[in-house]
Amino acid sequence: MENPTYKQIYFFKNLLELIIVWRAEKFPPPDLPDRTGLFKQMQEYCGEFQKSLEEELLGPVESMEQKKKLMDMYVQLQQILSGGWVLLEMKSPQSEADLVLQAVVGHVSEMMNSILEKLECPIPGSSKYPDLADDREHIADLFEKTKPFWTGDLHMGLMGERIKEYIIGTDLRFFPSKDAGQYFLKVLSSVGGWDWSEDLAHPFSPSGRFLFYMNYNSKAFMDDLVRCIQHKVSEQPTWDAKFVVLLDCRKKMLQMHFRKDAVLNPAYQGVREYLESWFEAEIFYLENAGVLVEGNKPRTVRTEVNPANKLMCNLSADQLSILLRAMDEIRLVEARSLSQVYRMILPYLSTKNRKHLSADSLRVKSYQVERSDREQVLEVLDRIASKVSAL
Repeated sequence: MENPTYKQIYFFKNLLELIIVWRAEKFPPPDLPDRTGLFKQMQEYCGEFQKSLEEELLGPVESMEQKKKLMDMYVQLQQILSGGWVLLEMKSPQSEADLVLQAVVGHVSEMMNSILEKLECPIPGSSKYPDLADDREHIADLFEKTKPFWTGDLHMGLMGERIKEYIIGTDLRFFPSKDAGQYFLKVLSSVGGWDWSEDLAHPFSPSGRFLFYMNYNSKAFMDDLVRCIQHKVSEQPTWDAKFVVLLDCRKKMLQMHFRKDAVLNPAYQGVREYLESWFEAEIFYLENAGVLVEGNKPRTVRTEVNPANKLMCNLSADQLSILLRAMDEIRLVEARSLSQVYRMILPYLSTKNRKHLSADSLRVKSYQVERSDREQVLEVLDRIASKVSAL
């Protein structure tokens, strides 16, 4: 179960992201309650947060684990507060959204004060988290030094524009936080050392490979990567040739490096996940379309298994989806795609609650991992490791 003290933090973070959209589009998102309802929600969540602190952390905070938790919460609230102040400082006519934003800033400040009171001292190491203005100055300096990289290529140019908008504080397309600044710092620090040589055999250009490496999960960029692959596939004269080219592109994509600590928009799926999902759908289509159009033999054999002959798995369907995805990603089993792993294995398994497991459903679930499911799978793997050590 998600920790209750983090629940309220995520509420305020998500609310700030909705306010960003609200201010940019001049009208509230349709799923937001009215201003009175929002004020009431904020007040309740702020009170819940303070109550949670008292219930979870009785007495003085002494252990390092408790201090670390409080510092983590404080930093997350500080990021929300910084983003709120950035928006309030931007010149714009007073609006309904600004009134809600002012309330967010006030409640988040109150929650931060609650943490400081609990710690009974300033947070150690808080100098690690300077104001956004300091980040912007550093980013502006690095951007000036790397200017040649941000011209002459469509996507590098678009990314350069986003960095400039972040520097001057006008990029409202995603949460204007410390995380965003840290992402651009990683990009600017990596661009000079990248291998920009052209590889005609590779489906992606040097800039495409660089932005993939930096997990630049802009939808426009990811859609363009897909168009590049579709163009290569469409040039092939037969379905079998298309299938081979598609598999080759997927293999090259899986061999590409990417930074696990970098992502443009944490609220959206990463570039690798997006492409992996797209490849699975395309491979499934070509496997079946080739049969219909050219009369090829099916590439996979799908077998209906009698429920009485299935093996009962003591994991839930969600937990099983995590385990199978991990098996595929570390290449414990050799398969053309994650979908093939699910289609070949799941017909022979059932869970306590499900006799029939859907390959497509579990594939989707594997990209929407719940913390409790992940912890349960890790616990099972620890038990397996202990058993192997004892053999």
